[in-house]
Amino acid sequence: VHLDRQVIVADVDEYWLHDPTRYLQSLRTAGRQVEFAAMKNLGGDSVNSGFVFYRPTPKTKQLLRMALMAKRYAGHTLPDGRELLNKADSDQLLLNCALARSAPMGLDYFILPRAGFYFGRGLVDFMCPKKVDPRKEAKIPPVVWHSAGFSTDYKFETQVLLDLDWTDLDAS
Repeated sequence: VHLDRQVIVADVDEYWLHDPTRYLQSLRTAGRQVEFAAMKNLGGDSVNSGFVFYRPTPKTKQLLRMALMAKRYAGHTLPDGRELLNKADSDQLLLNCALARSAPMGLDYFILPRAGFYFGRGLVDFMCPKKVDPRKEAKIPPVVWHSAGFSTDYKFETQVLLDLDWTDLDAS
């Protein structure tokens, strides 16, 4: 980002069903290009740092400075002997805190729709519900699945995606 390039950060436990670049570059809020977009985390309105898009703007650079400059302090032991974890080790927490501070300062951000950018193990259940046609239900087609690091070989899930022709293995 500091080299004035658009950046997509993606964890290694993701499947890209289609190249998300054009979609991300087309995002707008109030007629302006989105500066920051991220996948929604499970529950609540927090973002998941496993899939993030940054556009090189001063506000995005400020967001990153806030997230990356958090100081790490030594752990603290409570009177009952329990150790407090150092939250500065969590890139996701730091990114969410920085976003909470950057949004009121005018950062144009977008939390990606779960229909296209899905986090969690249940991709097949999500895309293939028994009572709903997912192509009519979803506002955008499935683009990225963040598997959340569940250990499996994903042969079944991959085959379902191929059978439904919801993959673009020759993306350009």
